[in-house]
Amino acid sequence: MNFLDCVRTRKQPSAPAQQVHSTCALVHLGEAAYRAGGVLEFDPESETITNYSDANRFLTKEYREPWSL
Repeated sequence: MNFLDCVRTRKQPSAPAQQVHSTCALVHLGEAAYRAGGVLEFDPESETITNYSDANRFLTKEYREPWSL
């Protein structure tokens, strides 16, 4: 609700976007480690998995046209 209120009013959200991104990233990394079947090393600067490059595919998805990232 806070996000939608901020879109409507242009006020700042209760949590900064970078903080929310970092929090969600932990959940995604946990799922990637589970799906890869082991411990993953993550580089926060490049936001990539360094010890198992194939697991980087778990950090994104295939987008349908015309959407892209």
